[in-house]
Amino acid sequence: MKLKYLVSICYLLTTLHAFSQDNLFKASTIPVELRENASSVIRLAETRINIPKVDNLEHSYRRVITVLNENGNVDVLANVYYDEGISVKKLGAIVYDATGKVIKKYKKSDFNDVAAVSDISLFEDSRVKYIKYIPTSYPYTVEFYYEKSTKNTASIPKWHPLESFHISTEKSIYEITYNQLSRLNVKENNFNGFDIEKNIKDGYNIYIAKNLKAIKYEALKPSLKKIIPSLLMSLEQFNYEGYLGSAKSWINHGKWMYQDLLKNRMQLSENTKNKIKELVKEKESDIEKAKVIYNYVQNNTRYISIQEGVGGMQPMLASDVDNLKYGDCKALTNYTKALLDVVGVNSYYTRLYASPNLTSVSRDFVSFLGQTNHVILNIPNGDDNIWLECTNQKVPFGHIAGFTDDRDVLVITPEGGKIEHTKIYSSKENYLKSDADITLDINGGFKAVYKSAAGGTRYNAKFNVFESDTKDKSEHYKENWDYLNDLTLEKIELKNDRDNIEVTEHIEVTVPKYAVMAGEKMLIKPNVFKRSTYVPPRYSERKLPFVIQRGYVNEDTFEIAIPEGFAIEALPESKEIKTKFGVYKMSLTKAEETKVKYQRYLEIFKGDYPKEEYSSYRSFRRKIAKADKSSFVINKAN
Repeated sequence: MKLKYLVSICYLLTTLHAFSQDNLFKASTIPVELRENASSVIRLAETRINIPKVDNLEHSYRRVITVLNENGNVDVLANVYYDEGISVKKLGAIVYDATGKVIKKYKKSDFNDVAAVSDISLFEDSRVKYIKYIPTSYPYTVEFYYEKSTKNTASIPKWHPLESFHISTEKSIYEITYNQLSRLNVKENNFNGFDIEKNIKDGYNIYIAKNLKAIKYEALKPSLKKIIPSLLMSLEQFNYEGYLGSAKSWINHGKWMYQDLLKNRMQLSENTKNKIKELVKEKESDIEKAKVIYNYVQNNTRYISIQEGVGGMQPMLASDVDNLKYGDCKALTNYTKALLDVVGVNSYYTRLYASPNLTSVSRDFVSFLGQTNHVILNIPNGDDNIWLECTNQKVPFGHIAGFTDDRDVLVITPEGGKIEHTKIYSSKENYLKSDADITLDINGGFKAVYKSAAGGTRYNAKFNVFESDTKDKSEHYKENWDYLNDLTLEKIELKNDRDNIEVTEHIEVTVPKYAVMAGEKMLIKPNVFKRSTYVPPRYSERKLPFVIQRGYVNEDTFEIAIPEGFAIEALPESKEIKTKFGVYKMSLTKAEETKVKYQRYLEIFKGDYPKEEYSSYRSFRRKIAKADKSSFVINKAN
């Protein structure tokens, strides 16, 4: 690691001033090595934070970026978010051409100012000021700067000197000054291999990163946060909307959240309490009671986002949710917990980062904001914790696959915060099993009845189809089976079994031409419905390790009845491929004289793999794609 401890602040200041301001705006001065794989280059990024006391955070920011081509336009990011608690004191931007000549200047009043409100948000006081410059030529450079202040010190801006894929950084500076009586939590990630200097004193930290080359996007890449350097900071004692919070430890932090933000927000009317007790009076186990209450919440509430003031992190009162019949993830989770408390079922409010990517709360870095974006409910159940998604009115009880599964989360208890891990779905739990009866006609067409059952993460995909309208369902199957020319969908029937968390399909189809006719022979691909064409892209020199985030299983059995007057020729040999990445099996057998049985099994294993094994994985997928196109021949009998 190129990590240097600078001996004096004077040396640091000399280093900063030595970086010529004129060169910042000329595209020709960008080093050749920083152009490689880059759509844009950060010429200089300066983040300066001052926290003189627990309820005062001042943030100044300046960023100069040169956009090299059209793909880099999205990297400009000349915007600043604010709300009633954040004052934007200074704001501006300047656009330069390739030679460094000023094209356009933006004052604070020139910025667009809009509500940063989502479609499902009822209350949200967040706003954004932004410019949208439309370039006429490349390269061009944008200088953007602002100063803002807030009384909230719960969130200290992060530092990402390398911002994303295909962006190089010439220089990035992060400086923080804070009251020496405060204690600062600091976490440095992925500094190894990058040119990063730092100087740390009581009440003062400065980091300087230089000449960070762009990282090329690659298929199956790890999470960006595992690749690029980053710096996280939080105060052990902070102010949030007038609350004095603690981030000394997760235990300490969770205890504060429970006592100050949650404890007194679960009151319910006696009428509601009696109603809930009546609903579960015949249920004996805690899990049976929880299922009844979860169903009650789903049938009697709807999700609306509320991100206003303390509401950004504090739930609505349970009694208000009960009366209004709506709430956000915090409110609906808190409401469900309050109802469970009424009938003696223990549960815990849980904060986490929800995403299809497996993003965990850090076990060794404590912070109030920045690591979570969602709330779910934890019901202790021995070694098999139950996790409830309370914001979706249709998701089955205990189902969290694909969005909140397999990650570290913060469970908030009266005794304090605990880091727990949510359910990991095994490859066999993420299943899609199918069978089909296919009847060929003498012209090479067929009629078929296809049935399937899906669970785990595969349930999610089929559930989305289940929820779509008839037209969208038809489009889905036609796109999925786009190799079946002139496909007619005679029947589409899907069922959602919420108890077993399984979606089943019953599809009846007709295809007029499928087999390849060659004189008195027919060439038939037996994998009619589950053909895999996926082969990862080839790289001459893979740079990154690769990740298979979730494993899964496909299991298929298709029986193909051949037309009268045709006979089955010799069938191809069975195939079996076993690798560290998964298993593939395929067999074709005579079920009867006029019927062929096709069986296929594919299991992909989750895992983190070194870049050196990528070509082996690609070879495995290529063999699967080839095997799925295998054929057999039937011949017209004499």
